[in-house]
Amino acid sequence: MWNQQRADRAIRFIERGLVHSKGRFAGQQFILAPWQRSIVGAMFGHLNSDGTRQYRTGLIEVPRKNGKTQIAAALALYLLFADGEPGAEVYSAAADKDQARLVFGEAKRMLQASALLMKQAQVFRDAIFFPETQSIYRALSSDAPTKHGLNPHGVVVDELHAHQSRELWDVLTTAQGTRTQPLTVAITTAGYDRTSVCYDLHDYARKVRNGILADPTFYSAYYGAPDEADWTDRDVWRAANPALGDFLSEEFLETEFRQASELPARQNAFRQLYLNQWVSQSTRWIDLALWDANHTHGCAAMRGERVDAA
Repeated sequence: MWNQQRADRAIRFIERGLVHSKGRFAGQQFILAPWQRSIVGAMFGHLNSDGTRQYRTGLIEVPRKNGKTQIAAALALYLLFADGEPGAEVYSAAADKDQARLVFGEAKRMLQASALLMKQAQVFRDAIFFPETQSIYRALSSDAPTKHGLNPHGVVVDELHAHQSRELWDVLTTAQGTRTQPLTVAITTAGYDRTSVCYDLHDYARKVRNGILADPTFYSAYYGAPDEADWTDRDVWRAANPALGDFLSEEFLETEFRQASELPARQNAFRQLYLNQWVSQSTRWIDLALWDANHTHGCAAMRGERVDAA
């Protein structure tokens, strides 16, 4: 069932309590864009009949530079401070230590910029403690020596596509059985490894959205271009990037495109990172459209046949 008050509560925590920590919005309130507000509202506003949160897993797929780190940090802080879970353990998880610290570092800066939240928190180098509920937030990477024995209430996974194994995901999601309303959210761009945990979830989310599978506990939001879309089409860019023209610069994307159009090795990176398309490899050494256009002539020449110039 839908509960507008619970949705508004999560949105209000972010917009009234958090402040951007860097870039041109540094020092300004974190005002969610409409598409971000829709995601936050949906995840926290849908409830079970007993009042607990409906969604236990969320997959947010969005291209690079659309504010993934900031929204991930905001969700982690909400789960720590405002979700009402006694002794909550909240983790931001990533493939390596540096990536894990990105979300935690952003959350820490947001917290330190909020006079209200700082009065309620104890901030350490690698942890944030909320004494009122005896809850703690830490960063955790896949190479952490001890992952078993955790009891997560909230997990925010950054760039799931970079995880080389599914061990961390499985450990964290299977450790939540004693929590009343645990939530694990992965925020990621597409990848290229179709045997990965990220692609498994990407495919699962697609099936849930299309009604092939029924899973009322699984939420997904996908922003990206279809596989068959023309990667050179600006309308495709706009459809795939909800922040384009807002805090994602069109000039920046144009610059990235020009390099990708001249350097075949960058085409897959552009499609993966900025159009959120799953590609077959991280880089390509030749433009396949150019290959297809010259394939007939090339084969004829190899057979020793005459090839007339077009």
